[in-house]
Amino acid sequence: MQPEPVAKTSSPRRKYFLLGALFELLLIAGYFLPESWLAVEIHNFTLVTHIPLLFLLESGMGRTVPTAIFTLLLGFAAMSWLWGRLIFLVGKGTGLLLMRLNQKQKRAAWFGAGAAGLVCLAWAGISMLPETPRPFESSQEIKSLVDANNAFALDLFQKLKDKPGNLFFSPYSISSSLAMTYAGARGQTEMEMTNTLHFGLPPEKLHPTFKTLMARLDGIQRWNRIILNCANSLWCQTNYSFTENFLKTVRENYSAEARPVDFKNSPGAAADEINRWIDAKTKH
Repeated sequence: MQPEPVAKTSSPRRKYFLLGALFELLLIAGYFLPESWLAVEIHNFTLVTHIPLLFLLESGMGRTVPTAIFTLLLGFAAMSWLWGRLIFLVGKGTGLLLMRLNQKQKRAAWFGAGAAGLVCLAWAGISMLPETPRPFESSQEIKSLVDANNAFALDLFQKLKDKPGNLFFSPYSISSSLAMTYAGARGQTEMEMTNTLHFGLPPEKLHPTFKTLMARLDGIQRWNRIILNCANSLWCQTNYSFTENFLKTVRENYSAEARPVDFKNSPGAAADEINRWIDAKTKH
């Protein structure tokens, strides 16, 4: 009798390498997804996981076409092996976990995994929906304020651009913060702040216009899934009194409250309290 032929099985290493290569190709294909929240998250994940490859391309391995192609192929092979190894470890860990469960627990685990998968698919589908535009009717006051903020941003950039190191600042945060203090300025201080911030609106129109602009930013982040945390607040020296009119203006137009701290005697504790408040407001 002749022995029955034994079917050849692919090497486990090759199998997981091919699975890793498939996952790598899916990440690459993610760059062709339509613009959405999910596409941005995939792009960010791909960028972070491929930083070593980007360093290789920037360090000279990508200066010529042959070396660039070789580096990309080498990087693709390395990432495929890495993803395959992770898939193997996850599969092995899942198998060991299932071995410890009885039949009822296994069914519950598979049901939970399936339900979670359906939820993830539904969530991914929703995140792929086109962005919802938010109609916004501008006005002369809004245009005047935006022009003023832009002029202030350019002035500030001219002052800071020659300093050593990287430059990063938020002109809107600075102008809106100063606008709150501007509500309490009078005389020479008020005039100098008007010129520096390029404000062209009278105070009775300026602060409500800031409120309208802030509402517009809030509407964009709610409907277009952009995360933008605005944490307005005023911190004043303990026992220093403010007029009720000033506090009302800040409260109604900037959603800010005046919070007392002891800058004079405990500057470190005051800084810590401000930082804790900011962390709590901007945490998401």
